[in-house]
Amino acid sequence: MRRKPVALTAVALLALAGLTTASAAGLNLSSAGITTASAQPCTNTPIPLVRADPVWWGIAGYNAVTLTIPAACSGMSAQVTVYRTANGTAIGNGSHASLPTGNVTIAISNTYGGFFGDAHAFALTINGWHVPVQVN
Repeated sequence: MRRKPVALTAVALLALAGLTTASAAGLNLSSAGITTASAQPCTNTPIPLVRADPVWWGIAGYNAVTLTIPAACSGMSAQVTVYRTANGTAIGNGSHASLPTGNVTIAISNTYGGFFGDAHAFALTINGWHVPVQVN
């Protein structure tokens, strides 16, 4: 008599294990969402930034920036925002879809700086990560 409950318990456990395996096997999982490139910034070293495309030799401001991109950030997208240091409001922005290694010039949506312009600073994101800049 003791064999019957043990056998039923064994059959029940095997059936439960089979269902668990079958349902886990049916899940569609993909690891493509997180990569080394998306899990951290491509660099923590400040990227050199130079004001570019001067209007009236820079007296009236600038329309672009030039960045020097390291090889680790090549092929990634970038977003540059110029903002007023007094209140943090954005003056203009620009982007580049696929960065090359070396110098790249990014047009800014509004003229910034210049002799009579507001004090300004820059924010750079590469692949969605904040990357520091060194303004030269």
